[in-house]
Amino acid sequence: MQCIGFGKMIKTRLFFGVVLTLLSFKVDAQVLKFKEAEKLPSTVNSEAEESMPLICQDGNTMYFVRSFFKDNHGGKFSGQDIWMSKKDTSWLEATNQLKGINNKKNNAVIGIKDDGKTLYLLNSYGGTVHGIAFTKYINGKWTKPESIPVKGINKDGYIGFYMNPTYDVLLISMSGTDSYGKEDLFVCLKDSANRWSEPHNLGATINSSGFEISPYITNDNKYLFFSSNGHPGFGDADVFVSERLYNSWDIWSTPKNLGPEINSKNFDAFFTVTKDSTVYFASNRGNDNADLFSSKIVVPENSYSQERIDSLINEANNLINEIESGRNLKKRDFLVLFEPNKFELSESQKEEIDSLLSLTSDKQQVIISLLSFSYEDYSEESKKLMIGKREQIIRTYLSEKGISSLDIFSETDFQNSFKEYSEENIGGVRIRISY
Repeated sequence: MQCIGFGKMIKTRLFFGVVLTLLSFKVDAQVLKFKEAEKLPSTVNSEAEESMPLICQDGNTMYFVRSFFKDNHGGKFSGQDIWMSKKDTSWLEATNQLKGINNKKNNAVIGIKDDGKTLYLLNSYGGTVHGIAFTKYINGKWTKPESIPVKGINKDGYIGFYMNPTYDVLLISMSGTDSYGKEDLFVCLKDSANRWSEPHNLGATINSSGFEISPYITNDNKYLFFSSNGHPGFGDADVFVSERLYNSWDIWSTPKNLGPEINSKNFDAFFTVTKDSTVYFASNRGNDNADLFSSKIVVPENSYSQERIDSLINEANNLINEIESGRNLKKRDFLVLFEPNKFELSESQKEEIDSLLSLTSDKQQVIISLLSFSYEDYSEESKKLMIGKREQIIRTYLSEKGISSLDIFSETDFQNSFKEYSEENIGGVRIRISY
């Protein structure tokens, strides 16, 4: 979608937010670049179908699923098996001789505990395939899988899972009563009493009128990778990434397509990342059946070198000093006030923001800051969520006007700001444009 500008694109030079992002994640999800993908060797791939790769934390053990294969338990036309390959200089011959965790049903590893000695599984060990289970590696063998109780999982249709290594976040792809399209992505969280919440829909930023499947989240629970045919892509299902914002499971950045090195005109899914920035995924770009591929995250030229980081920090510091001293900068503020539990921008507020932005259309230096606050009678957690949602509304509107999210920074000292509104028990966002 093309953004609307004001005569010419606003040129900003504030990199403070960019620097913080660089220091907090090895590679910014919004600028991920990859080497050309390579098909894994025949020790892993076969004439059958391979999918769902997951790698242990040490990077040397891979579990994946093989379907429609004559050597699966039960034969070619029974369920799928879990296969495992060890890595030496390359991936060695895979085996499905994992006693106790493969049977004639659909078997799959949906998560690996960080020590590699606990596997989380599709629960195919009762009367029907439903929910998740776990097994532990003790005395050289895997224990009998045990069910993990999670309420609210839909028993009908396609369902997929991902359990994070610390066993406190479970992502689910399924069709729910509140789905936006076909399969949506949901999250279940484990509380201090080791009880799992019921599935919570990740919202309309992530979920579309199409399907969203094969969720995977980085170990810091910040970056979500998934496949979808409902967001703009190259063909069938593409792999996307979105950043979780404000420590909320409801607020996400707009999903970004991972590009032609990962995605093709065919089906691409089941993306996973290792500690050394190697990525694995499944694709049927070369065959009717899917194979496993790998690639490597690469640092865009001149983007993340230490010299570049130092340059960004210095430029940010210089601009901050200008803000503090007030040299050569005009400031215009607009206070967006919201009614309790409301998030919408009124037409008059949009017009006021447009008016502010129009002042900067011919300026070379523009600084946009947002200061969010709330005095509503909510818990601290609810207040943070409210602040985050309102700020995201502002960011989205600015994005529609052609302003990158990286050119906006947020101030955090909202507790002592706008005291004159405290008696009215409301909240809002101050937009300050300096130019």
